[in-house]
Amino acid sequence: MSDKRRGPLLPPGYRLAVLERVESTNSEALRRAVSGDRGRLWILAEQQTAGRGRSGRKWVSAPGNLAASLLLRLTCPLETALQLSLLAGVAAAEALERIAREHHVALDLALKWPNDLMVGGPGGAKLAGILLESAVDGRPEGFPLAIGIGINIASAPSSLGRGATSLAQHGIDTTPVPVLNALAESMSGWLASWNEGRGFALVRKAFLARAGAVGSAIRVRMGESNIEGRFLGVDEGGALLIEDAQGRARRILVGDVLLAPAGEAGEGEDQGGEGEPGAER
Repeated sequence: MSDKRRGPLLPPGYRLAVLERVESTNSEALRRAVSGDRGRLWILAEQQTAGRGRSGRKWVSAPGNLAASLLLRLTCPLETALQLSLLAGVAAAEALERIAREHHVALDLALKWPNDLMVGGPGGAKLAGILLESAVDGRPEGFPLAIGIGINIASAPSSLGRGATSLAQHGIDTTPVPVLNALAESMSGWLASWNEGRGFALVRKAFLARAGAVGSAIRVRMGESNIEGRFLGVDEGGALLIEDAQGRARRILVGDVLLAPAGEAGEGEDQGGEGEPGAER
């Protein structure tokens, strides 16, 4: 495995490793963290051979799509770090909207809690997803956390059992390098505003602006059980709020939101949707 320093231009203070081939950009990021990397490191893979989605699902990383991770070191509580899934979604949406405008394309982007970027509303076709993973290495500068981001640029898988789309399918002809340029710039700005959770109110407002209508029907899968009800928003900590069928308000930290009719949420491969620290990828 060899690093190639080329292509993307990152904001000041961030570094880049471009890898020809890697099993998982998140796994590579955390390996480097355990070896002493100080963080603020982007890892971009030309080929990812064993990417993971939530609940052990396979993450399909086709050539021409973005497979990247940002390694950070944080001193905030781990539950606060979960907010970065929402932040990354906001940053990705902002970056892709900018790219779409440059190509004179209007993208109807929406965010589905906690980690999916959709086209055509929260129940539309999946364009991108996020996976957070953390580790513990006892260093005083904070624990390492990898934010994995997969974006369908050139193609989208067709065997998921649910809708997936790509930038190319919407008339946007681009490559991973300019997408990472825009994403890194947007992430840098939002991370500065977030400030290890102290500025989450701004992230929450931006997320909710793209998260669909309050009161819309929602189903959340939590292990072997489902909760059905109405979407109430996201609270000040980043947890999902729903009103269940019995009229009770529920606060959910980890779960799969299913907005498609029963039986349409894919159980097999995943084109880039992920979730909580310490989970997968």
